[in-house]
Order: sequence, then C-alpha cells, then structure tokens
Amino acid sequence: MVDLPTAIELHGFGRDPVDRPELYMKSVIGPGQVDVDYGDPDHVFLVTVTQVPRVHLPTGDPLVTELDGVPVRLVDVELANHVTVVLEAVGPLADAESREYTAAFEAWAATGGQDGEPPSWPAERLAEVPYQLTDDVGTAYRMASGEAGGAEHPWRSVWHHLPTPPSDARLLRIAFPGSPVVELPLPPW
Repeated sequence: MVDLPTAIELHGFGRDPVDRPELYMKSVIGPGQVDVDYGDPDHVFLVTVTQVPRVHLPTGDPLVTELDGVPVRLVDVELANHVTVVLEAVGPLADAESREYTAAFEAWAATGGQDGEPPSWPAERLAEVPYQLTDDVGTAYRMASGEAGGAEHPWRSVWHHLPTPPSDARLLRIAFPGSPVVELPLPPW
C-alpha cells in the first residue's frame, strides 16, 4: 500500500530514496490536475498544481548589518509559496573575498577534487546574520529552507520562510539587531 507520506517521498520530497512500485501511471485529467496511480487496489492520488504569482516587495536595498566588516544588504523580499528573504554582502571586502573564493575553487578544481571538499561559498557565512520576520497581525514565520552562494553571486543567501502572509496582513517587518526595522507594505493577497 502506498500511503500519502510515501507518495510524497515518491515525488522526490523525502529524505530517503523510495523505490517506485512496479505499477505506476500518471496522467493529466484536467487543468492543473494530475492522476497518480501506484497500483494500490484501494486508492489513487490527485495532484493539484496551482500557479502562484511571484511578487517582489520594494526593499530599497537597505544596509541591514555588517559581518566582520563586510556590509550586508537586504536585496529582495519575495512572496510566492513562501516569503523569501535575500541578503547579499557588498563592497570592497566582499569583492576581495569573492576573488579569494574563486581562486581557491579553481585551485581545488585543478586537482580534480582530490584535495577533499571544495571551499565554502562566502555567502554561507550569512547564515550567522540573525533576523526576525513578523507582520502586523502577529504571524509566526519559520525558516523552511535556504541556499547560499552561487557562481554569479558568491555572497548572496536566499532564505525561504513559511507560512505566506495571511490575507489580513498589511505590513511585513524584518528586524536585524542594531538596525532599524525594515517595514514593507504587503499587496492585497
């Protein structure tokens, strides 16, 4: 029998790989609706796919903190299936550390990865930047996932928070220690 948690894991959202049953079929049965059948005699699954707009809130790129002398800006806040907060270190020190990272990565790659793990992205240090995400109706947001670094942005971190703001929320607030609270008006949701 394939239960709901197993079906979710079969779609690639579990921690451990799950073997797909021999009998497996999926088909589109309507706009945004997919029938998924694992051959269970008692039930099938209906997967609903909903298109959600991606809304970028105007942050103004404020400087929100410093990390070991490196200025950190709030470069984006996005609403979609979650609230995304994007931080990026800027300035001469960030640029110098990016160049150092690139050189270290190229040296590591030249060994074919024989020298252990690759160097860490500079942006991984942005996980040390504490902040609190709230709104004007008291929603408790929690960090759900994130990523740090990348070839184009070695000093950028992207953090996803749940839930999305409730429909009656009008203002999103992001508080960084020692900095003014960033208040962002929320569009009708």
